[in-house]
Amino acid sequence: MTDRMRTHILVAASLLAATSVTGCSAETQGTPTRVTEATGSPTSTSTDNGTTEHGAPRVKNPVDFSATEVDPCSALTATQVQTLGLAGTTGKDDSRASGKACMWSGFTGPSGLIVSLRFVAGSGGLDNLYNLRSSYKLFEPQSEIQGLPAALVAVLDNRARGECGLAVGLTDSQHILITVISRTGADPAPRIGEPCVVAREAADLMLTTIKGGS
Repeated sequence: MTDRMRTHILVAASLLAATSVTGCSAETQGTPTRVTEATGSPTSTSTDNGTTEHGAPRVKNPVDFSATEVDPCSALTATQVQTLGLAGTTGKDDSRASGKACMWSGFTGPSGLIVSLRFVAGSGGLDNLYNLRSSYKLFEPQSEIQGLPAALVAVLDNRARGECGLAVGLTDSQHILITVISRTGADPAPRIGEPCVVAREAADLMLTTIKGGS
């Protein structure tokens, strides 16, 4: 592995470790750089019209995520990792104060992708993201994933550069964040044009595992 490749991975890892709501700045020679995220006071008050206080869809069937949160790298089996095109990649614990997390890095491999999962600590669920939606350049509610509400969320909209953040509500007060970062430059990731598709695929696989451990 070259020094340049190590730099790409370390910078990307720093970005993933720092985010509770993902955002990436403009790249420099294909290297993603860290930006400051929006923050706010978590809330999770529910209303009677099927939404939370700030308009997020309520989680109709909350998921017990406790088993997987203890070991976030168990969220993807070896077969599921291969399904995402990250065969041979081992999840690395990336837990910080912002929550328990795992990162699967195929940045220098055929996929050219980094996929991460974070159980966002004290998140206030999707309600808090809806409360802060004006702070994000990318905020797009998505169709449910396995019956759970979801939204694309990022401080900057860098989908064209192969970056995406997908939040999925596990309960009205807890969400997970799936982040995808693609290799850019002269040898871009084959799926650089569809990072949010990859994020959704990853979320679906992870939720299967999380629910299985409930």
